[in-house]
Amino acid sequence: MERFAYRPDIEGLRAIAVLLVVAAHARIPGAQGGFIGVDVFFVLSGYLISALLTLEMEKTGAVDFWAFYARRFRRLAPGLLFMLLAACVLAEFAFSPMRQVSQASAAASAAAWVSNFHFAFDDLSYFGPAAESNLFLHTWSLGVEEQFYLVWPLLLLLVFRGRSGGGSDTAARTDRLKIALASVFAGGFALCLWLTVAYPLAAFYMMPVRAWQFSLGALVWLFRPSAGLLRSERLGIFLGWLGFLLIALAAFVYDANAPYPSWRALPPSLGAALVIASGRLVPSKGRRGVFSVSALLSLRFLQAVGRVSYSWYLWHWPILVAGGAIYVQAGLPVRVALALLSLALATISSRCV
Repeated sequence: MERFAYRPDIEGLRAIAVLLVVAAHARIPGAQGGFIGVDVFFVLSGYLISALLTLEMEKTGAVDFWAFYARRFRRLAPGLLFMLLAACVLAEFAFSPMRQVSQASAAASAAAWVSNFHFAFDDLSYFGPAAESNLFLHTWSLGVEEQFYLVWPLLLLLVFRGRSGGGSDTAARTDRLKIALASVFAGGFALCLWLTVAYPLAAFYMMPVRAWQFSLGALVWLFRPSAGLLRSERLGIFLGWLGFLLIALAAFVYDANAPYPSWRALPPSLGAALVIASGRLVPSKGRRGVFSVSALLSLRFLQAVGRVSYSWYLWHWPILVAGGAIYVQAGLPVRVALALLSLALATISSRCV
């Protein structure tokens, strides 16, 4: 039975994703498209969660839902609730009493992991000027992820077990999963294209519209190659750098003026999928591995950032927003200092909470 081993390249990819998001929100010149780091996180979540669930189903034929949700809660809830409490206290000093009401409402929805609904129904555009005054806007993606965690285990189990509730071999069950998730990918991407034009806020904030990105990560796992595929590590090196290039181009070429997600979400998502797949083809060590993206992503600095990526994502936005409210004309040095302060808080929170 295959085991899901720790992969430093995935930890490093987490670091790249959060660095891009923080750089975009801190308005670092040239990184205006760094918001695509969230798309990278979605693909990563699809890969990791699907891997854990399918391995469990292959071993036991079922999913321990209670254990699955308990693990997610223990990992995600304490840091989120601590940040929400601290940010609400911070709002007392940064905003007027009138503005604190809207902040409290957003905090409550974030605590229930439904802030994506809150912002969609409140007509708050992620790229609009009003977004920069809400301490909790960034929690929309956490709502999307949590809603994904709610439905994904059941979907995979229903497809894996089939109508008979079991009885077919593992290969046939895996084939069913591949077909089902390929259909989710195709249908979800089509829905994304349509809603970006018809209902742009729903396209951006709603989990079903993002399901194709989670499915893409899951398909990378289901079609996972083994090291030495085609007996060529060069293929893995090429795919890895191609994926990294797609992510980088999106981060440095995109801006808030073009409709999103639309088709524009495909290149960074596909880039993340290629980087993840390449990590199985090319080990970060070895004769050719030193030239791979996996080797780059395994650097100590990126490993350290990757370990606190969730916590840094939680803290960076409220610190930047509150800092911007206090220092109205905050220049680049102040914004960088605020981003670093949020990293320090994230490190403390990650270790203590």
